[in-house]
Amino acid sequence: MKKSILFPLFSALFLVSLSSCQESKSERFEREAKEFTKTKCPSVSADGVIRTDSMVFHNDGSNDMIYYYTILDENSEAVLIRNMSSVEAELRRGIINSVDMRHQKEAHLNFIYIYRSSTSGKEVMKFKFTPQDY
Repeated sequence: MKKSILFPLFSALFLVSLSSCQESKSERFEREAKEFTKTKCPSVSADGVIRTDSMVFHNDGSNDMIYYYTILDENSEAVLIRNMSSVEAELRRGIINSVDMRHQKEAHLNFIYIYRSSTSGKEVMKFKFTPQDY
């Protein structure tokens, strides 16, 4: 009789422990953003124009994946600002064609790209792409 009571109890405890170990998509995105920042930031683009500073996802329901960049020199900053529509189009194309962002796109995240000036420290460009954009 004891065995018949203990088996369902242990089975239920085992199932509860399994479900508590799994992370939600939001928790996963937050963890992956932190890992990316820790392992790959800062990193400078091949042409030396832009530095990737961090990637952030707050598990607060906002659905915003935020990428922070610094433009490393004034000449490049001026060129990028003059060609802002081309920069925006290229970023959108990158999201649309990215296989690495598949899970984030399936979760309907917003992708926000913030570019700061290395000379002033101020935000000079900001782009936000919602699921309707990709």
